[in-house]
Order: sequence, then structure tokens, then C-alpha cells
Amino acid sequence: MIDLKANTILMSSSILSAFTSFVFFAVYYFYGMFTASITLSVLSAIQLLAVSLGVAHVNRFEKINLIAVSVFGLLTWWFHNERYLQWKVSIIHLGLAGALIAYRRYTGQTVFSQLLAAQNMVAPDEIALTVDRAFAGFFMLVSIINIFVFKCFSLDSWVYFKSLLFVFNAIFFVMVTVFAGRHIKPLQHAK
Repeated sequence: MIDLKANTILMSSSILSAFTSFVFFAVYYFYGMFTASITLSVLSAIQLLAVSLGVAHVNRFEKINLIAVSVFGLLTWWFHNERYLQWKVSIIHLGLAGALIAYRRYTGQTVFSQLLAAQNMVAPDEIALTVDRAFAGFFMLVSIINIFVFKCFSLDSWVYFKSLLFVFNAIFFVMVTVFAGRHIKPLQHAK
């Protein structure tokens, strides 16, 4: 049986997320990065409020992401500094790598296995650990390349690099999906 309420909540959350992205890019195009950053921060805070009121639902990791976007968007607007924008990419990626490593160290579990469990899926522990390590390595590599690009090249070159990060992330996600996908099973069939 399909749970219409759950599907409606998830759909409204997806629509709100897509709307947020559209508004961010429209504001960026017409008013610039700093105004777009505060807009994104406010829209993320609104999504958090919707989650708090029970109008929308997100998992724990999405909630952390919304909080981070709100905080970093506000800081981008507050500092109003291009150098902060450049360092922010490396700081966030190093933070993500550190969080993956710390989560495994202190909980004994992988983030990947927890994300799968939230979707009633499971993968072998060694696959989940490999995925976590791959993401940590990828995040560290992006951080190092970002520092190299903004220190050694022009601001325009850095903007092109940052724009290409979306493509690099997409390629990496596809690679991880191909690697891990054949090992992922529904939770009830895992035994």
C-alpha cells in the first residue's frame, strides 16, 4: 500500500529544494554571489522551519546539510570577501572528510551504511567502508586542488574550477554508484 501522506511530504520537500536552487541561481544571476548567499541561507532556514513544524521531512544528514548551508550562506554574506569564498570550498570538503573519518572512529559504523539503513537498504561492511574511504579521499583531494587553483591562478580560473566541481562530483557519484550498487540489497533480504 502506498503511503500518500509520506509521498506528499517527500514530494513537497523535493519541490521546495528545487525551488530553492532555482531562486538561488536567479538571484545570483541578477544580484551577485553575496545576495544569492543570504537568499540561500534564508531559504534553507525556512526549510528547517518547515521540518520543525512537521510540514516537510528530511533525514538527519539532509538536516545537517540545511544547517550548514544556512550558516555558510550567512557567513558568505557577512564576510563579503572573495578569499572567504575560495577558502570555504576547502574548509567544507576537509570538514566532510574529517566527519566521515571521525564518525567511523567514534561509532564503529560507516556513514554509507547509515544512509542505506535510513532507506531500508544494506551493503556488506567492507563495501560501505570502501565507499566512506573513497568519499573521504575525494573530499581531501578536492580541497587540495581548490587551494592550488586559487593560490596559483586568477580568480576567473578559480570560478571555472568551482563551476566544474559539480561535474567532478557527478562523475564521482556515478563511479561510486556503479561500484557499490551491485552490492546493495533491501534490508529484509540481507540475511
